[in-house]
Amino acid sequence: MSHATRDVEHFADRVAGFFEAAFGPSLFSALSPGSRSSQAVAELMTEFRTRLAARVAADPGAVETHWHVAHLRIVRR
Repeated sequence: MSHATRDVEHFADRVAGFFEAAFGPSLFSALSPGSRSSQAVAELMTEFRTRLAARVAADPGAVETHWHVAHLRIVRR
């Protein structure tokens, strides 16, 4: 395994972890209550994270974000 591959895998894992933390609760709460056991939901979440990380690792540029910072001056008149 090359160093670059490890970096891509680490990046993919971080992106998937961020997505899971930010959107997982609302995304997976949409499952019909009582239609699946908590273990089944956990397995689904794990599968989703694994597949998301694999897709990010395959094309990390697709999830690259470019931040722009703008300084604003607000004055009271």
